[in-house]
Amino acid sequence: MKSHILLLALLVPLLGCTSSRPVAADVPSREERAGSFESFPLVEIRRGFFGSTEARAEGIVEANRQYLIWSAGGRDILALRSEVVVEGWLHCVEREAADNLCLELGLRTLTGDRYFFRDRDWRAGGNRQVVALYDYLQTYYPAARFERRTVKKLR
Repeated sequence: MKSHILLLALLVPLLGCTSSRPVAADVPSREERAGSFESFPLVEIRRGFFGSTEARAEGIVEANRQYLIWSAGGRDILALRSEVVVEGWLHCVEREAADNLCLELGLRTLTGDRYFFRDRDWRAGGNRQVVALYDYLQTYYPAARFERRTVKKLR
């Protein structure tokens, strides 16, 4: 058990993931990313105690086969290498008359950090961007595990 913890402690800095919202030095600049990254306009959701949620910021998630980068307010907030994304899921609201409505994308990293994203118009049922990002990550991040989770409602 101690050897696993030590190994993780050694790998985390190398993989570019810490709990302090990392932006690695070798992340491509905005100019370098232009045209070579897929872009998804989203809202980052902050989860609080007792299941409360609030929109943290509107921004853009950019992804390619090596990086997932969250930018808001004209600056890069978070950059994760593809290797540190270990799990992704869609929270899908249960509906009787039709397919479940998937409104929120959750991601978990090697260090256990979790990030949540929704479409900017999610309150009106918008989900095109989170589903597109989920599909993209499922295709190009083969080491991660992906699933759809059914919930009664989103807060």
